[in-house]
Amino acid sequence: TVKVRRLSWKAAKNFYTALAGVVAQLFARPAGKAAVLPRGATDAEVAAAINPSSSGFSLFEALPTIVKESDALIAALLTNATDLTAAELDALDYGDVLSLLTGALAVNLDDEIKNSCAGVVAQIRGFYAAAPAEKTPATPPAPTT
Repeated sequence: TVKVRRLSWKAAKNFYTALAGVVAQLFARPAGKAAVLPRGATDAEVAAAINPSSSGFSLFEALPTIVKESDALIAALLTNATDLTAAELDALDYGDVLSLLTGALAVNLDDEIKNSCAGVVAQIRGFYAAAPAEKTPATPPAPTT
């Protein structure tokens, strides 16, 4: 039996940073600019973002890099969320790794974590929304003679 636990804050930060990089590859543009999809994007908007004819992105061409980076991401998650070493993880059956991955994601992306992240984002948005707008310098009166 392998126990799955929450990541330390540093390991979680590194995991989310790496995850964002892998996900960003799915929407990469030829010039390195990510496709910007609105929250709640429709299936058609997502399809248009990854369609090679409209974006220049080819999932087929990017797949080896995505898989390679996902492998490192999975290994980092599981070695930080369990007591397994990388060598022990490599020796496990594929199905066992998938089960551990499912558990580690469930523990580290649960509602408490999601709500806490949403709360942090709301606080930051609130801070910027409450910041005073930049004032335009007053135009000095024209000199009179």
